[in-house]
Amino acid sequence: MSKLSTRCCKPALFRDRRHPALLIILLGLLSACTATGEPSLPTRAVIPSVTVVAAEVALSPSPTAVVGGSDAQEATPFEAPTQTPEQALAQVAATPVATSVVATAQPATRPSTLASTATAVAPTRPIEPANSRTAPAQAALQAAVEPTAQFSATAIPSTTIPPTATADTTDPSGTSAKPDGEITRELRPIEAGGFPTPMITAIRLATQTPENTPTPSASPFPTPIGDASVTTANRQVVNLMREPSLTSDIVRAVASGENIFLIGRSWDDQWYQVRLMDGTEGWIFALYLVVWMDTNRLVVTHLEPTRPPLALAGSFALGGHVMNLNDAAFGTLREAGMTWIKVQHRYYHGERGSAVAPMVNAAHRAGFRIVIGVVGERGQLASVPNYHAAYADFVAGVAAAGADAIEIWNEPNIDREWPRGFIHGGNYTELLRDSYNAIKAINTSTIVISAAPAPTGFFGPAGCGDGGCNDDIFLKQMAFAGAQNYLDCVGLHHNDGIVSPTQQSGDPRGDHPTYFLRGVISRVPSEFNIRPLCFTEVGYLSPEGYGPLPPNFAWAGGTSVSEHAQWLGEAVEVARASGRVQMLIVWNIDFDVYTHEDPMAGYAIRRRDGGCPACAALASAIG
Repeated sequence: MSKLSTRCCKPALFRDRRHPALLIILLGLLSACTATGEPSLPTRAVIPSVTVVAAEVALSPSPTAVVGGSDAQEATPFEAPTQTPEQALAQVAATPVATSVVATAQPATRPSTLASTATAVAPTRPIEPANSRTAPAQAALQAAVEPTAQFSATAIPSTTIPPTATADTTDPSGTSAKPDGEITRELRPIEAGGFPTPMITAIRLATQTPENTPTPSASPFPTPIGDASVTTANRQVVNLMREPSLTSDIVRAVASGENIFLIGRSWDDQWYQVRLMDGTEGWIFALYLVVWMDTNRLVVTHLEPTRPPLALAGSFALGGHVMNLNDAAFGTLREAGMTWIKVQHRYYHGERGSAVAPMVNAAHRAGFRIVIGVVGERGQLASVPNYHAAYADFVAGVAAAGADAIEIWNEPNIDREWPRGFIHGGNYTELLRDSYNAIKAINTSTIVISAAPAPTGFFGPAGCGDGGCNDDIFLKQMAFAGAQNYLDCVGLHHNDGIVSPTQQSGDPRGDHPTYFLRGVISRVPSEFNIRPLCFTEVGYLSPEGYGPLPPNFAWAGGTSVSEHAQWLGEAVEVARASGRVQMLIVWNIDFDVYTHEDPMAGYAIRRRDGGCPACAALASAIG
């Protein structure tokens, strides 16, 4: 007989009533030894899976122990010795509670590892003390366990001891407190007697739910039809944007017809903050939605951006675009009553903004304020990585050099100045935004003027084509992208008129709005009404004194120098009377280039003979 079997069959321990828990366990082991005929232990330990209803735990001062199983015997009652409450609690927790367990008998084999399991059951009502020391075991069982408790047996390999979680905190008695009110101990080592020291395994005062019972969870999003639907006439999908801007990052594409919830709106009602049925949130442009609710109930979740104070040039500013910063040019400017100078600078990647400092200093020494028009190189814009950031850094340097105003690029709506395939007001606005923020970080008083688009209707009713976009469409694209938030003045050009700027019809070429100064003003979208207008080029072309014009400028062949001078004076008067135009820069003062490609000298107010017929008309108009 093995050492373990000899230990389980010693009768001396049965006479020691001070060890009731050991007595009960040894009775079970003795029954197993007798039934098998061979000294061995089962290879599988049976652990009941218990569903228990929460109840108050009451400890009996004289518990009655019952051994369950196929060979269950009636336990011998014993008299509880005098104990402290803590000792009584430990003894009761360590005493197995009788359960009705159905288990399948396994072939007896010699074990390699002793499996020890313990389950504590919280009865649904207090345990009543036994009325008699000679009460039958069945009566004790009924008093200790609620008859309605259900048990099911689950077998696990005896070689695996279920781990006991170790709590973060331990009280002086050696127990560990868990946040949910459960007290758990870690496994104790087997003492010399061969059995673990009895300890409380678990006391749970709340209703327990079987682990295999799924807990129903509410769906985070209901499935109604929503507040709006994505609807477009010619697109199958629209973009859900991270911010209310066409140039923002794209979150995902949303199919036309998809229903959505509205959770907010922009301050100008141009964008709605939405939540898709899968919980994704973002912004969709208002024109792409059919809304079924009163949007006045929506909270404004995107306020008008906070910007530096608007930089103003004064009540009205008149200036001229110069080729040379010399005394001759300065003299012509003064004669015409001008106080501003414009110079255009071609930026190449890697150049520093301090390169314009000599021009700024020369203008300031002569008593003029200066506009620097910074035009980049379209090939570099399309190919150089992080070009926007480099350009913005350059114009910030121009502001640091003291420029009074900066125009961001020139005529980006045509492929002469912007790379083909990338012409769009939203693409330009990205550059404008970066430049505006960089400039204002250096000097909030520097006036930022958006690039004036080339005034044209060349691209017909479609508005855009392979080589660019009409000016009105391009400005609308800019407005949709939020350009009005990144400029102090809207840049405009008017340099193809052949009739007086006081007229709004009568041009022999037709009545397209770009042929008239007031027509150009009328093409500015209403989104820009909160900003003044700056004409950075206003000019009238006359070939008089220079010879025939190139074929693509032949439309101005009949304009005389006197008309050229008169119309410039009238343009200043019309601009001032509009109430919207804050600056007018005459194109040009002193350019002397007259070629078959570009007859710039034909626009100059200082003619080839050195005279300035337009100076008197301009000085009179500005008063």
